[in-house]
Amino acid sequence: MTVLQTQRYAIRLLNPFHGVAQVLEASQARAVSVDGINWRIQIRSEIYKTPWSSLAIPAGYDRFFVYGVWSQRDGLARIPVHPSLYQEHVEQATQDLISHLTDTDQTPPYPLRDRFELWLMEADASRPVALLASQTAQEDIPAQKQLHWAATENTDVPFTSEAFAADQARATIKGQTQDWLLRIIKQRCKRPFQGLWIERHDDGSGSVLCNHVGKTTRRNEFVPTEYFPDCLLDEHWQDSQAQQLVTDYLHWQAPLLLMLPLPAQRRRELEQQAQARPLSVHTYHRLYPEIVDQVLLNKILVEAVLRKSAAPS
Repeated sequence: MTVLQTQRYAIRLLNPFHGVAQVLEASQARAVSVDGINWRIQIRSEIYKTPWSSLAIPAGYDRFFVYGVWSQRDGLARIPVHPSLYQEHVEQATQDLISHLTDTDQTPPYPLRDRFELWLMEADASRPVALLASQTAQEDIPAQKQLHWAATENTDVPFTSEAFAADQARATIKGQTQDWLLRIIKQRCKRPFQGLWIERHDDGSGSVLCNHVGKTTRRNEFVPTEYFPDCLLDEHWQDSQAQQLVTDYLHWQAPLLLMLPLPAQRRRELEQQAQARPLSVHTYHRLYPEIVDQVLLNKILVEAVLRKSAAPS
């Protein structure tokens, strides 16, 4: 019996940062999860040219098809399979992959692999301010990339800041809080914005590869570890109002940020701040690589269960 060779890794979901995706990948299939429970099963299959399709994709081109979703509790729920897939290959690849998902010795979270990072830089391009994108391989870096940072997804509960609530009520601050956050980042970085693709090393430092349009004039320039923000957005601002806004935003992001590899003290702070969003902690806590205060986490999870039980059905 052939042993299925697999890779287990994680990638950050960026711009806005909304978590860390876990990936279990084999030669013909992969499974992706954002919560460690529910997995989307995807099949890689050769797309071949058929007589009736003059616009067919050339043979040998690989592509992932969504085959279904799987969880330990509910099993596999399949969706209709694309007719170009070889059914017997699909069935075998799926079953092999699921057998690895049930391996209790190799459960998520998996190590991050997206070490090629695009950072929005300060106006003088000396320090990274905000992480915009990442890739797992240098050859996947796009030739050009827009330098637009986003605070939240449109479908998210909007980010709010208690420190700015009174000013918004008096209409001295207009617009949503995340709009103000974007504004202060633009003011700090100044147009024309500068972005650098940087390869991160095991010690946290980085080497510049190219800028956001592929130019390599600063290639191999060294960026010290301490220049990179732990929470993907620089926390040090000269303006007190900007400082408060960024601080409030990172507090709000705490349940998601805890999925990142972080120093113990920073993790302890985020665990405290995550108490404000127990439902999010309940969703993502299985993907926290470490827990500093297990008693506190248990308290947050109990609060989440109570809220879920009290919510109208």
